[in-house]
This record gives sequence, C-alpha cells and structure tokens, in this order.
Amino acid sequence: MKNRKLRILHINDIHSRFEELAKIATAIKNYKDPNSLLLDAGDNADFMRIETEGTQGEISSAILNEMGFHARIFGNNEGFSGIENGKVIAESSRCEVLTCNIYNFNGKKLTFLKDSATLVIDNTRILLIGITASSPSYNEFYKLTNMITKDPIEEINRFFLIIKTINLT
Repeated sequence: MKNRKLRILHINDIHSRFEELAKIATAIKNYKDPNSLLLDAGDNADFMRIETEGTQGEISSAILNEMGFHARIFGNNEGFSGIENGKVIAESSRCEVLTCNIYNFNGKKLTFLKDSATLVIDNTRILLIGITASSPSYNEFYKLTNMITKDPIEEINRFFLIIKTINLT
C-alpha cells in the first residue's frame, strides 16, 4: 500500500466578505494540488450584503464554483435566510451542500440538502457529514423560516445507524 497524502483546505464564516475572497483564492491556488479537498464549513453567505440578498445567495455559490470547492456546509446564516434562499444556494452549487440536522418545521428533511457526501481523493474514499449550528436560541430564528435544527450528536448517531446497514467497501 502506498503512502497517501490528503491536504484539506477549508474556509468558514466568510459572511459574504467578497473583498477577502481574492486573497483566499490566491492562497488556494498556491496550496491546492490533486490530493486537496476544498471545503466550506458554513456561513459563506450573509444576507446583510446586497449582492447576496439580490442573488438569493447564488453569488456565494458562483464564487465557490469558480474556486473548485468539493463540498460546503449549510451554515446557520444560510439557514436564517430561509428555505427558498437555501434552495437557490444548493441548486446553484456545483459542490455538495451538506447538513444532517436541519429539517422543515414539520420534521421533514429538506430535499435540496444532503446529510453527507462520499468523495474520492487519490483513490481514497472520504465521508463528509454536515452539521448546522444548533441551539434553542438559533431555533427561534430558524422557526421564522419554517425550519428547525435537531441535536447534532443525536443526528450524527442517527446517520451512523443508517450507514451501518450500507456496505461501504
């Protein structure tokens, strides 16, 4: 078995500070190689910015698409923007948009979000599981947009119970 190398490059909490993304894109270009996994850990879109509001978040997807991201987490800021904006973000992303613990207020999974993704880097399968920030105070805001987050630990346990039944080899 050969020695494998995985380089994880990630961003988080960009909050639509597009002026910072040129520096970030340059750093990614300098460090990214074929064994790199490019991830956004959430809160890329902030609807306080007119560019984000005016495009329903599509601008954040376009930038991540251009930079070649593999996956992004549906962060609390994306959640606070509502289901319709979340759907635009997910549908305009070329990468996987993940969270396993956010539901509509009736307890149904949001069909435009995935619990997880399996990516292959250097012939190695990598399982990514998304979690959105959750707390009673956050849920007061999510409820305004017909969403709710469930306990992250319980949802990860639920997820692993599901994948135990799947042959991952």
